[in-house]
Order: sequence, then C-alpha cells, then structure tokens
Amino acid sequence: MRYIGNKTRLLGFIRRVLRARGIEPGSAVDPFTGTASVASELKRLGFRVVASDIMEYAYVFGRAYVEVAAEPSFDGLAPEIADLPMQAAVPDRSVLASVAAPALVIGCRGDATHPPQVAEQLAAALPNATLHIYDQPAVLWTNRADLRLRISEFLNG
Repeated sequence: MRYIGNKTRLLGFIRRVLRARGIEPGSAVDPFTGTASVASELKRLGFRVVASDIMEYAYVFGRAYVEVAAEPSFDGLAPEIADLPMQAAVPDRSVLASVAAPALVIGCRGDATHPPQVAEQLAAALPNATLHIYDQPAVLWTNRADLRLRISEFLNG
C-alpha cells in the first residue's frame, strides 16, 4: 500500500544501517507502523517488535504481519472449501472479454487457494490483464514487499 509516509523503499537502507552499525536482533519499536513494512522486516530479521500507530488500519496490518507467528493452517476446513479455487465464479468466461478495465491477476505456485492455472485462465479471459505468478505460496508472508509494490504500481500507474 502506498501512502505518504510509507517506508517500504527504506527497507534496504535500514538493513544496511543495522549491518554497518553491528546492531544485532533484540527489541525494536515502530511507533508509526502504518502498513507495518518496517516492523515486519525487523521481525523477519529476528527482532522482537512492538508496532503501534494511531490509525486503525495499522492495527490490522500489525496483527497480520507482525503478531502472527506463522502462516495459518487451514486443516479441518470443510471439504467443499478445498475445491473452491477451481470453481468458476463466472460460468461463461467469454463474458470477461467485454471487461475493458485493466486487471492485475496474481497466482502462486503451490498455493491451493491461488493456483497458477486459474490465474492464467483468468488473465487470458481478460483483454487488459497483467499476470504475475509467484514461485511459492504464502505470498503475503514470503513476498509481501514485492506484492505491495506490484499492486501499488498497478493502481498508481
């Protein structure tokens, strides 16, 4: 998500400063966490992070990207849900050819909820689609910065 004050582009600089100054993982505070890009990167580097912000959406980002310790398990869900990604939301895909708006289609290899073949079919059906397939599942945990940048560039481009 891009907004005034977003610090995603500073992550490389922050990593370099931490290395250059020999700062080892410990406790860190991100008092203006926003989309939690710095807080989640510090967590990924092994820091114990406290993230806060006055904005309510930042609480949601903080819970999702900082507080959650691992990708959630969906074991035990109803079997009907397992087939959901393969079900067609639009029974006649030919109607998608009339969609003139640009579309960003994302898929992930190894991710049952975002299978690449469904993303490829959707992108092929939409005349102005941009398709990106990630090489691994759980993109929100593994490639969040890249995903955020793709979405931001799509929305702002």
